[in-house]
Amino acid sequence: MSMQILLFYCAMLVSNLFRGLFIVTIAWGALVVSGSIAASGQIFVINQILNVVAGPGFGTLVDRLNRRFSVILGQAIVGLSTATPFVLWALGIELQFWHLALVAFCNGFGHLFAAGALDGMLQSLIPVEKRPQAASLTNGIRQASMVAGAGGGGYVIHLLGLPSAFLIGSLLCLITISCIALLPTVPVAKKARGYAAFMGELKEGFVYFRQSGELVTLALVSALGMSAGQLSNALLPGFIKLIAEGDSGLYGLVDAGWSVGGVGVAFLVGFLLRRFALKGWEYILLAGLGVTSALFSFLEVPVTLVIVHGLMGAAFSGSKILADGRLLQICREDMMGRVRANVQMATSLLGIFVYLSPTYLSGLTAQQLYFGWGVVLVLAGLGLFAARRNAVPAAQTGVS
Repeated sequence: MSMQILLFYCAMLVSNLFRGLFIVTIAWGALVVSGSIAASGQIFVINQILNVVAGPGFGTLVDRLNRRFSVILGQAIVGLSTATPFVLWALGIELQFWHLALVAFCNGFGHLFAAGALDGMLQSLIPVEKRPQAASLTNGIRQASMVAGAGGGGYVIHLLGLPSAFLIGSLLCLITISCIALLPTVPVAKKARGYAAFMGELKEGFVYFRQSGELVTLALVSALGMSAGQLSNALLPGFIKLIAEGDSGLYGLVDAGWSVGGVGVAFLVGFLLRRFALKGWEYILLAGLGVTSALFSFLEVPVTLVIVHGLMGAAFSGSKILADGRLLQICREDMMGRVRANVQMATSLLGIFVYLSPTYLSGLTAQQLYFGWGVVLVLAGLGLFAARRNAVPAAQTGVS
């Protein structure tokens, strides 16, 4: 493995260590400062709205920018905004919900610059035939680092306080920037300037995405799989505090269980991909995610919560790895920014519905929401699998 690839994976590790810590910190902070279980979902929906409204435009912009510069710019925006709660605390200003909402907005804004550009950098480093295995390793690193970020984040809040957790997250962004800055530039072809040219490329991205049935299907699998994680982001803080009667330490531990399961499956899938195509398994694993989500709704004992949340993460990770690996293979490199933005837009449209569910379905308990959405995922996974089996000869599915 070359030094460039090692640096890229190091950047992925640290950036997702930040992601795990940030999710726990912003969710717990929203719950504490507002006193409302719905606040955690509301804070996450800000990012989703930004992806829907601005995502395609930023995807087009990213396809015009140097990939390395785009990632560094995005990480700088995220890092500076994440430090804001610590600065407010140092100045003696009481943290309020709108402060956290602004941090969430800036985090999403920076992510628009970085996400598609990171995929483009990975494409430039890895040959086409090895990209599914690279997706497996990338997801394994992502999940492993989120274990430390989520689990550690809960204890950092418990021991050092909420402002210190935000400061640590900001420093992690600085480390990510340092790793990316050492990588070679990934230039893109020169594009015509002007509004008309930009809008033409924006439309071209939509058309390219829409005309590929496989890309649309992969986006649907990703969006549905991510929705279970989004639901946990919205419900888990209140579920742990009000139902399991736990503190931020237990919350971080249960949240980290998701990533622990994801790590194991990531490396297992990477091993299996060397021997089998595993076509169609993304749908089966999506249905498995629904089963475990529904099961989670019946639990209260801490050990079982950690285990089943881990199984949820395992099913999600396996489905995402297979979908992402195929996307990296079939997507044109000059279209990656726009395609990733369209996938993210689909994910965010569903995410808005999921994150706000505790607000507009306030009459339902967290257990009922977990169970209901689990049933939806089971039906979706089985339905997509059946549709695929009808479209592709059984001998070519690779599912046994």
